[in-house]
Amino acid sequence: MKIRTLRSVLCVQVLAWGMAFPSLAAEPRQDALNQLRSPEAIKRRIAAQELVNLRSPDTAPALMQALSDKDAYVRTLTARGLGYLRWSAAKDKLAELALKDPNAEVRQTALLSLRFLSDPATRPTFEKALKDPAEAVRVAAISSLGGFKDVSAVPVLLESCKDPSPVTRRNVFSALGQIGDASALPGLMPGLKDSDALARANAAQALGMIRARDAVPALKKALEDPDTMVKVSAAQALAHMGDFSGRPMVMAALKDPNKIARLLAIDALGGFKDRGAIVMLESLAKDPDPSIKLTAQAALQRARQK
Repeated sequence: MKIRTLRSVLCVQVLAWGMAFPSLAAEPRQDALNQLRSPEAIKRRIAAQELVNLRSPDTAPALMQALSDKDAYVRTLTARGLGYLRWSAAKDKLAELALKDPNAEVRQTALLSLRFLSDPATRPTFEKALKDPAEAVRVAAISSLGGFKDVSAVPVLLESCKDPSPVTRRNVFSALGQIGDASALPGLMPGLKDSDALARANAAQALGMIRARDAVPALKKALEDPDTMVKVSAAQALAHMGDFSGRPMVMAALKDPNKIARLLAIDALGGFKDRGAIVMLESLAKDPDPSIKLTAQAALQRARQK
């Protein structure tokens, strides 16, 4: 009886505490909202980061206002927070920042947040951002257009195949592969002769994703490329189209001193699907190196699929 009475007293006390302090959980949020109006930039940054971490929809109006903050990093954080919230009402303001903000990091973050919204109506913003002077912004626009997988974006992406930045070209070729339409061939075929090895490798992979049979002769020529990753990428692309002539290059790359090349070769091996490839992958799937093990396991799963 005493125990029951004690429990009752405790329950009543807990309820009383809850009534006395109903907003304990809300206090950090309110503090951050208040601090977001501080005259000190460092305090506004801390507040913006706190609100981003909370990911609470009721903070969106304050984040929207902070998109106009005079501090670039506050604008970056609040743009990121609205993207995490998938706050569609921020679409127009984010599009404006993506194209007009003087800070490249803000423009890049605004683009990435727009991508979170998954709204096809924002595509023109990404297309305009392809002309941005900052490489990181162009790459964000390119990867987003590839993610939409909209064939109508191919013409504008083809223009970026000649971008002076090799990083940008690498991403353009990958994006065209994601979209997977043969209309990208005029940009991808010359990409096999790009001055940058990773760009050539990405172009080869993209041609394989498109299953571009018109590119088979060029891909066979790419098997002679001096770079191992280009050879393996070409072999993998050919395998996608039932041509396994690049197998010797893949097998040789399994012993390449470059670990990335070895991982790419392991992944490519999954496309051959024969008993020899399966046995090799079964062995690699037990490798003590986690990255090799996981890559081999994924490739093995593909190799076993008929």
